Amino acid sequence: MSHPEEQSAVQKLKSAGRDLMPIIAVCVSAIVLTLVAVTVYKLMIIQT
Repeated sequence: MSHPEEQSAVQKLKSAGRDLMPIIAVCVSAIVLTLVAVTVYKLMIIQT
């Protein structure tokens, strides 16, 4: 089996990944919303 130090490092990485998931999701959704808003804004400028 692997060493205890390696296992604890893996556990830390897994828990860090779980902590980061919501942050990543928020960032991605914010970027998508910004892109949508910019696209709509440009379309409205073109149409007026």
